[in-house]
Amino acid sequence: MLTLPVLLLLLVAVGGSAGMAGILGWLFHRLSRLEASGQDLERLLSDNAALREQIEAMRSDIEQLGERVDFSERLLEKGAPESDDHNSLS
Repeated sequence: MLTLPVLLLLLVAVGGSAGMAGILGWLFHRLSRLEASGQDLERLLSDNAALREQIEAMRSDIEQLGERVDFSERLLEKGAPESDDHNSLS
């Protein structure tokens, strides 16, 4: 027959083992999530670089459009020479 101290010792040993198993399971779960987040981080950094390239291309396009607008405005300020063809349409 088991005495009370032996039963308590078994209970503590089993409970401690279960607790350790739970902690180890939690640690392995966290490690797998960290590895997955590392892969996500690499993907995000790659996406970020691609987006930066697209933004730079758009800035270049906007700059060229601005230059075209400035050129068109200068042409309009100079005024187009009037011709008889334009007057005959009115």
